[in-house]
Amino acid sequence: MPRRKRIKRPERRRGQGTVTRKGVRWQAQAPRDAEGKRPSLGTFATRPEAEDALTAYLARLEAGRIDHPADERLGPYLERWYAAWRQGRPRSTDLAVGYGLRQWAPLSEIALRLVTPELVEGVSASWETADRSHDAIRVYRQTLRQALGPLVPGVLAVNPVGRWRPRRRRQRRPPKAWTEQQARHFLAVCPRARVLLYTLALATGLRGGELAGLAWEDVSADGRRLRVHRAVSRDGLGDLKDREERTVAVSEAVAVLLRRHRAEQPPGTVWVLANRDGGPPPLGTWRNQVVADMDAAGLPRIGLHGFRKTYITLALQRRVPLHIVSRSVGHSTPTYTSAIYATWLPGDDEDIAHEIGAALFGPEEHPNESPATTLAAGPRSSSE
Repeated sequence: MPRRKRIKRPERRRGQGTVTRKGVRWQAQAPRDAEGKRPSLGTFATRPEAEDALTAYLARLEAGRIDHPADERLGPYLERWYAAWRQGRPRSTDLAVGYGLRQWAPLSEIALRLVTPELVEGVSASWETADRSHDAIRVYRQTLRQALGPLVPGVLAVNPVGRWRPRRRRQRRPPKAWTEQQARHFLAVCPRARVLLYTLALATGLRGGELAGLAWEDVSADGRRLRVHRAVSRDGLGDLKDREERTVAVSEAVAVLLRRHRAEQPPGTVWVLANRDGGPPPLGTWRNQVVADMDAAGLPRIGLHGFRKTYITLALQRRVPLHIVSRSVGHSTPTYTSAIYATWLPGDDEDIAHEIGAALFGPEEHPNESPATTLAAGPRSSSE
């Protein structure tokens, strides 16, 4: 039987961490902290991997590039984790995770080893008290759980973000949207310089970033169809939120307005809603102008995104099929559109009863002569 080759261990002084066998894997532990504990740096398939991890950690610790993992605060750790995680990720996913992590600012000064389920539940309860949506709270918790995953086991015995049970059932609020009369009034009194912006927002349901990223090459020759395949965000021009290109149809009145606007722009302008320099407009300026114009018109503030909600609400009120509305606005599924908007649409079971009755018995129901009455009476005898 051949002799087993001995592994040469790196030379380490006392108090510089350990590498020990745990079952079939090898665990690397950092030097003891102020409380005498040795936080784990993780487990590895082979001993050389564990030795390399400990050596690299000691080098970074000696250079002052990292804090002790048990004493590091949650805020700096989340920033470091997010910077490494976002590499190569889609911008839409990147922004969503970054926003979710920023919601945990109340715990940013807490040491990692002191982050407990009680603290996490306390912050979640404060969001619920502040009337945050349950879906948003779940997303915030999911991002934190994902970020703390590499610390388990090791710095954290268990992940402090567990299953969340809402304390109360939250009633979904109706979307902030205008009625037909309010939308018409706003288009009639809004400043002429922003008529096209508000008309496109109400007539297409595009997001603010999608409107800003709309170029003339995306408009069909007759102006009746718009190709939506990019959007403007805080990081500049990029992909759509759902990363799926779509085409939106507009009415002839909107097409006339588009053709008139293009004739008024300087030759060679690329963007439909270009700013004074000819580039895509900044969204921050739009949001401030929208609020001011709504106040001047004496209408409720619904924000720039409220135009999108108004478009969806009016389309569903006009009995446009749900799947067509969902596809037009770029929702992932019609179920998402229905969950937010369908509950607040007018109508009840009397509507469906009337429509089905008209389909079966004609526009005017005559019980004495209807097919249902004939069937209920049974087949006629041959003597009749």
